[in-house]
Amino acid sequence: MLIRWHDLPLSTYVLKFTANTDALVSNGVLSAADRVVRLLAGLDEGMRIKVIKLCTRKGWKITDQDAGGMPIFEDIKKFLTDEVKTAERVVVYEKEHTM
Repeated sequence: MLIRWHDLPLSTYVLKFTANTDALVSNGVLSAADRVVRLLAGLDEGMRIKVIKLCTRKGWKITDQDAGGMPIFEDIKKFLTDEVKTAERVVVYEKEHTM
């Protein structure tokens, strides 16, 4: 069953997804490319577009028809973690500046 991130906090989704797919990738059950595709499928549309933009900037393919290199999961994971940190900072900033 696919867990969508908007059912969980994004940071929790990334941790659970990583934990669930690490062994699958290392045992060859899931390819690195399929891992990224499944990660994208679990994101909401806005976050999916942000990750696709990252892949485009990096020259990574996200479909079989794309040209480019293989996406690096750890870079995408870091990007999502940074998005979480940014959202947290925005909340703090807005709370401090609305007083």
